[in-house]
Amino acid sequence: MERYAAGVHHRLVTLAALCALALIDPACPAPVVSLACGGDADCPAGYACVEAVCFTAANEGEGEGEGEGEGEGEGEGEGEGEGEGESEGEGEGEGEGEGEGEGEGEGEGEGEGEGEGEGEGEGEGDLGFNADNLDASTLTPIGTFDLPAGCVAVYDTTTEVFTSGGVCAAAAIDAGALSALPDGGLAVTLTHLWIPTTSSLTVRGGRAVTFVVFGDAVIEGTLSVGADLASPGAGARSAASCATSAGGTAPDDSSGAGGGGGGAFGGLGGSGAAGDTGDNSPAGAGGTPTVSAATRAGGCPGGGGGAGNSIGSGGSGGAGGGALQLAVQGTLTISGTVGAPGGGGAGCSGGDAAGGGGGAGGRVVLEAGTLTSSGFITANGGGGGGGCGDSGTNGGEGDNGALQSGTAASGGAVSGTPAGAGGVGGAQSSANGGTAPDTSDNGGGGGGGGVGVVILRALVCGGVSGLTSPAATCQPF
Repeated sequence: MERYAAGVHHRLVTLAALCALALIDPACPAPVVSLACGGDADCPAGYACVEAVCFTAANEGEGEGEGEGEGEGEGEGEGEGEGEGESEGEGEGEGEGEGEGEGEGEGEGEGEGEGEGEGEGEGEGDLGFNADNLDASTLTPIGTFDLPAGCVAVYDTTTEVFTSGGVCAAAAIDAGALSALPDGGLAVTLTHLWIPTTSSLTVRGGRAVTFVVFGDAVIEGTLSVGADLASPGAGARSAASCATSAGGTAPDDSSGAGGGGGGAFGGLGGSGAAGDTGDNSPAGAGGTPTVSAATRAGGCPGGGGGAGNSIGSGGSGGAGGGALQLAVQGTLTISGTVGAPGGGGAGCSGGDAAGGGGGAGGRVVLEAGTLTSSGFITANGGGGGGGCGDSGTNGGEGDNGALQSGTAASGGAVSGTPAGAGGVGGAQSSANGGTAPDTSDNGGGGGGGGVGVVILRALVCGGVSGLTSPAATCQPF
């Protein structure tokens, strides 16, 4: 650096001497006439003191040169992260100047770089909350599902068939809105859902159903995944998957069989009544709630009643209520009914046979940005079927769990005497299914099914003034 500075000073001194002799040279700096100086400090900005005279220093330290360089940089972009790269550039130029010091040069170049990054953002898949067992970011809404007034429709999640009368044939669910969830459930992804006061949608089939709504949902009519006697609601569990949560099946006994046990989920299933004189024929045990309420699946079925004499067959157990989830980005308003009741057990058919147990209520999960309800949200258990006496023919069916009440479903009536009636289903007042009354010397009644599960969550709990059975309160996310 000292060698460089000395060389520059020598050149400046030489130029100053030549210019002082008035030699015409393009390298000569222009003097400031009559401005003597003793050093650079005596000269205006941009001038240097050379041989006691101020000369312009406009060319001092400026120039362009050749060179290569490497560098690292950071960049930002949408959907991109940060990256590093190398760039090279070349530039050529010449420049001359007078003065002492060091000079800097500027150049331009082109380069390429590679980098990796991560980004976060919101899109159509953002509900604004973490829905239960659901990754909404993988779902895209396709249209609306708004039933017309007076529409009574049934949808099957296994066959994906929409069955309805002529008034609502045009309201079928768009196939593009359907998605299979990792656990086997079916998602129906929409921008709006509306079931008016005089309309209803019942969902059946082997798969649980989840309505994902990127907008608002209004339930003024009825949305049900409930069982109907032995026909299960959408996503109800089988006896095999329930294990001891299913009601027990009673053995046959020609002298009088015992009734089947009720299924369990959120509450215990009731036991059936024993049959035969002196209760010699055991009944099916009520189910115990050992299945997980966190799983997207419905309630467990009741057990079958035992057969009696040669002409008497036991009643089948009621099916469990299904599994329904509503995940609504905006406001979910319920002034109608949302339910997953269990099915009633069938009554006996013939002498000395017993009734089947009732099915347990299913699983209802309601989640929203804002949740308000003045209607009914239910998952009641079904009642047990009635038993038959010696001369009995057909015992009464247990009632399905109520959709619009917290009252226990009634057990089925006896046919012939002596025989036992079915036990009541679980409901708001008692979560457990009722044990069939032991008043029989012949066919016993089936036990009632236990209640299911109701889960209510929202960013804003706008008030749940209606009935929930089993009882539930809205929990904030």
